[in-house]
Amino acid sequence: MAQCISASWQGRNYVFNAWAKADETGIEMVLLNELGAHMAELTYRDGQVSFSSPVLPSSLLKPEYIVADFQLCFYSAPALRQALEGNFK
Repeated sequence: MAQCISASWQGRNYVFNAWAKADETGIEMVLLNELGAHMAELTYRDGQVSFSSPVLPSSLLKPEYIVADFQLCFYSAPALRQALEGNFK
């Protein structure tokens, strides 16, 4: 599915288009700029996040935050509740 990811860094705002593939095995994303040029790749599998980019500094996008936001938006509510319940007690 197509997604839009925004970030703020050092007083500047960035917007990326992303193609995301998510299933029960993990999440894969390719981030593109507004012209469709490849900017970064993100993979989440087995609880591990991998992020690579030829142009973006790792401090600009926190891949863990992207994964967390994606999960909060698209994962099932009961599964999220179970996963988060122990973190807020």
